[in-house]
Amino acid sequence: GQEARGKPWLACLHNCWCQGKAIHGRLSSMVISAKLRERKDRVAVPLPFWDRGGLLLNPSRVQLDCLYGIDGATYNLDNPQKPGCSDRFCSGVGSSWGALEKNRWCGFSGAPATAWAPRDLKTLLEAHQQYGASYHTPGWHSGYNEVIVNSKHHNEQLPHSVEAFFYMRGQSTTTYDVGSGNIDVRRAHRQFVAQYRLPLHKVPLLAFDPGNWEEPFSLG
Repeated sequence: GQEARGKPWLACLHNCWCQGKAIHGRLSSMVISAKLRERKDRVAVPLPFWDRGGLLLNPSRVQLDCLYGIDGATYNLDNPQKPGCSDRFCSGVGSSWGALEKNRWCGFSGAPATAWAPRDLKTLLEAHQQYGASYHTPGWHSGYNEVIVNSKHHNEQLPHSVEAFFYMRGQSTTTYDVGSGNIDVRRAHRQFVAQYRLPLHKVPLLAFDPGNWEEPFSLG
């Protein structure tokens, strides 16, 4: 429900339907990196869903509003000034076990959790790499992080804020989203490149294989 109905690359701004209620717009996303595989329990990229496609965002064109080392249950955080973010940020953050314990695992516990500031992205990713929740098959709290992207800024940066569309390898290209129903990722991709008059290679359609750490994305 965090995208506009009929144009899933466009972020919803107001009255966005999520978990049974209307909330202010935000893009709940995650950051993945090859370094996550260094922990042996992560046999694949941690994901909340095993069958849902989506968008790869351009990091140079998005505005991060806040960060979490876990699923932050951010649909419960609906301050219209910073939807998806807690009213205060974790302070005195660090990536070591001792620093996280001293800070009572701020940003890595709670529902909703307390957020880290965008300036602390590198430190949060280092902490998540080492001490994020244990991996398990895709589902809630399966070891992924959560990063809140500003919806208004995302829309203003289109089409440049989108790097690619993806679907899950071995699954249908039709994905389900709470609030928007079924979305055909292949069709949405065609509509996107047509609307912005882009060549297909500029914003490709990719197949995502979360178990392939070497090349998780390939042309779909």
